[in-house]
Amino acid sequence: MASLSYDEALERFQSLMVGCTNHGIRVRSHQIFHLIRTNGSGATASWVRLKSVSAFLAHMVLALVSMVSLIRLRLSCHDCSGHFQVDLLATTGIDYRSAAIDNLLAPSRTAVFFHSGNLWGSVKSLRRKEAPVYIESLVALVLVFLRPLHRFQASSLARKSGLPEFMHREGLQGALSVAVAEQVFRYVRLRRLLMIDDLRNVAVLCLAARRQGIRTVGYMHGKFNRFHVGLLVEPFDYYLVWNGYFAGKIQELWGGQYPGQIGIVGLIRADAAGWAAKRLPPRPCVLWLDEDLISFSQVAPYLKAMAVAQDLSVIVRLKPGRRPEAALMEMGCQLDTATSFYESVVTHRAMAVVGSHSTALLEAHLFGAVPVSIRTGLGYGEELVADRLVHACDSPDELLGLLNGLLDGHPEHKEQVQLSPLAQLAPFNPGFVSSILAQEGFSLV
Repeated sequence: MASLSYDEALERFQSLMVGCTNHGIRVRSHQIFHLIRTNGSGATASWVRLKSVSAFLAHMVLALVSMVSLIRLRLSCHDCSGHFQVDLLATTGIDYRSAAIDNLLAPSRTAVFFHSGNLWGSVKSLRRKEAPVYIESLVALVLVFLRPLHRFQASSLARKSGLPEFMHREGLQGALSVAVAEQVFRYVRLRRLLMIDDLRNVAVLCLAARRQGIRTVGYMHGKFNRFHVGLLVEPFDYYLVWNGYFAGKIQELWGGQYPGQIGIVGLIRADAAGWAAKRLPPRPCVLWLDEDLISFSQVAPYLKAMAVAQDLSVIVRLKPGRRPEAALMEMGCQLDTATSFYESVVTHRAMAVVGSHSTALLEAHLFGAVPVSIRTGLGYGEELVADRLVHACDSPDELLGLLNGLLDGHPEHKEQVQLSPLAQLAPFNPGFVSSILAQEGFSLV
């Protein structure tokens, strides 16, 4: 069955959630919305079954390590603060989106809670972490005692039973996750919790913290919009956002009044300011962003149009782990080899960054590159255009016209649409963030 559009999925999700008072279901809003949008499409049952066994084994390892970590924290950490982040990199375990914040905290007074982006990667990098706690793995361990092992399934397998059954299971898992998080927080005597605004987990953690009287401080990791329903269940007591646009956006999404405080702290990236200081005048180069959710056939006409443009080089930045389409080489595109978007845009001296919905389109402002969003019919990134954060191109010819205007130095082309002043980004402000965290009681370096 074909996936629904984002707008169709949101309408159905909202109709299902009207009047819902089941906290277990509500804290799993992100997972339920994703299921509705994809119509349960995904891996085959055999693959899911194999994946479940592998996930189970990894979860058990992480759960055992977490229990040892909790004992250590109980004995050594007094007036304990917590930091929740995504265990994204198998080599270091530090998510680059959290590094700027993590650098401010005193490690000896901070318990670190992780969501694993790669279970076996997390297992392999355990030796590089000091007392890590994986709450979701502890939940998986508890599930072993609540139902037979052969019923321990990945959520995608549960989709076979239909939406009502899936929501029921998600509700049970949501309630259990909150209960386990509460027990963990109580055991380590947690007083305050800092967390990345990861859509899969913030509702669970905020609800558990609030029930235990723990203050929460969240920080933004990337753009958000009305489809990020996981942010609209439980608020942070203090939310650190990138700029005035997102300060207004979170207010709007909460019906005009966000229940917590909001702080504007700049782009929360440890290396952005350093790379921005190295930028040089742009040259005739376009940095093309490879993105998920859209197919190559949707973007190929735009790439073909740029390929025939004279005096214009096109650098394609692939998503991590993605293989390049053979047609890219035939079009004369070059593959980016930089380790980060910031390195890419500075090294290539890109005059424009082109994509559809990526957060990198917003980050391009910090480097003086012109952000351009092409129309794909996805709907997910339409607010970037509607709110005048980026330039929009509805066709390959329109994209060529804008790029030719940049090449010719014609300001009327560059200013095809007057972008909102709220689109601008400032570098991360560690001093201001440190003052907020100190006021909240966090121990700093």
